[in-house]
Amino acid sequence: MGLFETLIKESTKKTVAKVVGNTIEKIAVKTVDGVNNYNENKVYEEKKKYAFMPFSSDDYGLRNYKDVMEELTAFGFTNIAILPIKDLIKGWLTKDGEVEEISINGKEKFKKNAKFETDSRIVIKYHTFKDK
Repeated sequence: MGLFETLIKESTKKTVAKVVGNTIEKIAVKTVDGVNNYNENKVYEEKKKYAFMPFSSDDYGLRNYKDVMEELTAFGFTNIAILPIKDLIKGWLTKDGEVEEISINGKEKFKKNAKFETDSRIVIKYHTFKDK
């Protein structure tokens, strides 16, 4: 084999090695990026999965149900239902929209900063006027 053939052979080896090396590097970078993105998304999902109650169950009395609903939504809760108690006649002692009770997954008592899943079932019972 002459000098020319040897140079071509060595040049081909280097080119192939470079192409293969670049391909492997690209795959490795994509794999590392994919793992990092997966880990970041997993952490993000875990953070979004739980939320903390800003107040205890006893602190919600006398507040308007709409304000409470907005607050809980802002804290990350997604499964909130409202249940009117149609018991008001004049609305002097108890105001229209005043919260009677909040339950989370059926529990009526909870402490401030209690940790719940964001999709926990929250039911807000509030007072309103009887139908006319």
